[in-house]
Amino acid sequence: ILDALPDMLTVFDHDANIIELASSPATNHVEGISPNNITTTNVKDILPKEAYESVRKNMDKVILTGESSTARHDLMLDGVLHHYENRIFPLDKEYLLCMCRDISQQWEAEQTNAQQQKELKAARIKAEESDRLKSAFLANMSHEIRTPLNAIVGFSKLITYATSAEEKNQYSEIIERNSEMLLNLFNDILDLASLEADSLK
Repeated sequence: ILDALPDMLTVFDHDANIIELASSPATNHVEGISPNNITTTNVKDILPKEAYESVRKNMDKVILTGESSTARHDLMLDGVLHHYENRIFPLDKEYLLCMCRDISQQWEAEQTNAQQQKELKAARIKAEESDRLKSAFLANMSHEIRTPLNAIVGFSKLITYATSAEEKNQYSEIIERNSEMLLNLFNDILDLASLEADSLK
């Protein structure tokens, strides 16, 4: 049964003195410990300061509330950082039961998921900003295109009613000038579209 346990089970008193240990070698979360050499020692003596403080804080919460509580701590074993989850239960008025499990794989999956979510959020913000800029650009282009186009259409109609050569020449110059403006606008739009297409490749 012990060999199949995914958790390291420890019973300790409210002062963090270890009374009993039930675990297989695979679940021992402190290097070199065994049921023979860990009992009668204190949790503070076998854990690094930060890890102990996390466990101690969790213990105090259970003692205060009388309900189980879960916390996490890290340990460096053989040069590799491991992440653990300790769930502590009240046994009676004097003792606590701690179930400690190595959650390194779960922690890495959570970190990967958090990074992916961060990247997705950044991509969404970038896409929304791109859409906003495109909308502003199209609104501006719509106005810029209509101005010369209206002039071309309007003066094209007026030229048919012109009564003198001078008047026709004036209308023709206006049409030609606005045609050039419109052509330049279209060239600018096509250049921008080409640049954007290249950036997406």
